[in-house]
Amino acid sequence: MSSEIPSPSEVESDKKGKLVAYGAGRFFIAQGEGKLKLKAPDSLLCLVKQDGFKSTLVVYNGSKTILSIWATSKLNPDAEMERNALNWVYNFGGKLLLCHFKFDEEKKPLTFLREMRKANWEWENQKPFTELKEEDQVGVALESDDEMDFESEDEEDEAEMYELGKRYAADVKDSARKQKEKNSHLEVGERNSFVVRGNCIGVFRNSRRSEGVTFAGTIGVQDMGGDLFSPNKGFLIDRESKMVLTDPGDTRKALLMDLEAEKVVEEWQGPKNFNIKDLIPSQKYQSMVSGSTMVAGVNKNTVFRLDPRLNSRNKLADHKVYKSNYQFGCLTANEEGHLAVGSETGEIRFYNDPSKNAKVALPGMGGRIKGIDTTADGKWVVATCDSHLLLYRNLHKDLKTTGFEKRFLKAQKPKPMILKLRAEDIQAHGMKDINFTIARFNLSDGDEEMIHTSTGNYLIIWHFGTIKRKGNKARYTYTIRSLNQDVVADKFQYNSKKIVVSMEHDVVVQEMDLAKKKIRKHKPKYFY
Repeated sequence: MSSEIPSPSEVESDKKGKLVAYGAGRFFIAQGEGKLKLKAPDSLLCLVKQDGFKSTLVVYNGSKTILSIWATSKLNPDAEMERNALNWVYNFGGKLLLCHFKFDEEKKPLTFLREMRKANWEWENQKPFTELKEEDQVGVALESDDEMDFESEDEEDEAEMYELGKRYAADVKDSARKQKEKNSHLEVGERNSFVVRGNCIGVFRNSRRSEGVTFAGTIGVQDMGGDLFSPNKGFLIDRESKMVLTDPGDTRKALLMDLEAEKVVEEWQGPKNFNIKDLIPSQKYQSMVSGSTMVAGVNKNTVFRLDPRLNSRNKLADHKVYKSNYQFGCLTANEEGHLAVGSETGEIRFYNDPSKNAKVALPGMGGRIKGIDTTADGKWVVATCDSHLLLYRNLHKDLKTTGFEKRFLKAQKPKPMILKLRAEDIQAHGMKDINFTIARFNLSDGDEEMIHTSTGNYLIIWHFGTIKRKGNKARYTYTIRSLNQDVVADKFQYNSKKIVVSMEHDVVVQEMDLAKKKIRKHKPKYFY
């Protein structure tokens, strides 16, 4: 290989793979906040496809390789178009580095990023990108820069956004903190919040007047036979008088706990050998309705509802069993009971009736869907992957009909806005492993205004109200707050600007304050 920047054929020969993207420029690295250090003035950034559907990201300085790493989603790449650069984060021996490649060719960061997303899809799915349907390829490879720009407003227009306000700690006994068990699940109602910790459920009183929540006691969790178990999920129904629990040790059934009697009073199951992967209330806000006990769920190849009113052990009601294993993993419901289902393969499906085929099937984006939520009206859906969120505007051109109600034409399928943290924020906060908890919309009688999630000990709020108005321009309008423990789950109180946050050993309430702010052009944290 010559001492000059290598040619494409020389790169392929050197790395024993196929070169799918490359560009010349300057390569910078930042370890601390503030200064980008020039690592290589005349360099070449390459994406090289290897065997086994893996890809490597390589930086050459002349003939010398100065960086060669696996091109996975953990790099959290983003295109910084203001400086015509591609940023990513790299954990080098425990040190978190911000890598910044400034291209010579205009608009190169976006085209390079698209190729990285294709490569990541192949790695996750272990098959060629070309096997994906043509109309779905656009949605996977596109970074959505033009797809979701709803308004052509000035960059510095004023908008109402929520800022992190005061934080209040719950009164948790020190003896509880010292237990070996950790908090594992959170359910928030209008009157009470419930925290699952091993085989106990902690009860906290919500108060509109007081600043936080007040610890009220614990409920031991036993099945119908009196055996203790540790639920992996619980949700409220019937005016918050009952809670449906699932037992990871027996996925064939769900258990109904009477919260006033503090004991499990019923077991629900499907036919013989019928497993439950995920279970939810059949409608959003169902917990506030008296007598409503219908629930919806999925297993690997079935979408279903269970009806506890059926006079038999088998509570399976309307359902759809697929011959193919779609690896369904999670679901959510809007206020009308329409279902959005996420899969381990990353695919998302919308149903208006679980006994019929999906109205819409959206392609996987290169990672499993670990959680999914919808606005009450079903017009927006947010899906959680490990390192990013997928936000869909689930509307037809009339801006009234949703994808739950009517199929989209092939070319009109909704494409996601990818919500993720800037690489520079990841590096500045020392987030060595991005692993989002399930993202949700805030709960309100009016329009939802926030999307909340967490990773590690960081609580993150996206300003959804601003995103709805300004689209892709506002995809980085988020707020980050550091807590002193890893966050297990976080949920808004209903019609409130307070988020209940369950950490491993504590519970806090975080207030959000409404403020008018200008959406200004991004100012980088790092400079040349």
